[in-house]
Amino acid sequence: MRKLILVLLLLSACQFMPVQKGIPVPPEIRVGTSALDVTFAPGSMAGVYMCQQGEVFLFLKNSGAFDIKGGKYSWILEEQYLAPVDSAVGEFSLLGKSSYYPVGGVNQTSFKFESVDLPEQSASYDTTLIFQACYPYKTTAGVPVCIDPDVRGINKNKPCTAKPVSLSGGQGGPVAVTKVSSVMAPEGDMVRPYFEISIQNLGTGTVFAKDAVMLACLRGPGSLNISEVIVRAEVQGNELVCTPGVVRLDPAKEATVICKFAEAKYGVDSGTFSSILLVELDYGYKDVVAWPVAVTRLPSQGVCSVGAY
Repeated sequence: MRKLILVLLLLSACQFMPVQKGIPVPPEIRVGTSALDVTFAPGSMAGVYMCQQGEVFLFLKNSGAFDIKGGKYSWILEEQYLAPVDSAVGEFSLLGKSSYYPVGGVNQTSFKFESVDLPEQSASYDTTLIFQACYPYKTTAGVPVCIDPDVRGINKNKPCTAKPVSLSGGQGGPVAVTKVSSVMAPEGDMVRPYFEISIQNLGTGTVFAKDAVMLACLRGPGSLNISEVIVRAEVQGNELVCTPGVVRLDPAKEATVICKFAEAKYGVDSGTFSSILLVELDYGYKDVVAWPVAVTRLPSQGVCSVGAY
């Protein structure tokens, strides 16, 4: 009887407990195909008079799931018409998105420049400021796979089947895993799982070798063609052997890597089970944005005098 009364009291109390509504759901972190987002901020000057200074402002945001450390940037100008006032090169670091920091790191930078003499016959000239950012980045993808040692199909009630898995939307970085196919290769009474992993640059920038960050930003847009991605993979803590271990990515094309267990590992008695194929892609990335600037000569203006700035 006492137990019944206690239960009724608890049920009664629950009726008066406030119901929490609209509790925000934590956002998915490892999604998307962006890393660094670069945008020109309001107040950036799109026009200057000859012999005068101008300034532009940039927002840098890490929209991916990996921290940027030791990033480099540089400005490219048409030296016949513009000259840098500030340093044209610099460094930056930005936190990536995480469960504790779901927005990602944001920073602002600026760049001052000055216009130089226009040709005598020119009243104006339209030129462009180019900003390029280069940085190391990493994409981590967790892909559900099926380990099925029963290649003869003896068991008709399997919890999963080894079949291709297509992925879309990215994994929090511009280079992404787009497809994984599994093959269970028999070796005696065991099987050695193989995984065919397709990767592609789904971002708007350029891939380059991870250790060429400085070199990539000292050159102009499109001048670096070492588009290398280092590939690592593991299943249940077992590091796989990937061939090739370093992949060259052509623009708008997929590249394929074969990753396998170091040895035949699973027998029929292991059973068929689901697991996670963890893939890590290490690479360098380069983003380029441009800002138009119009240089105008004032009426009857001659040449720029020394010390006019």
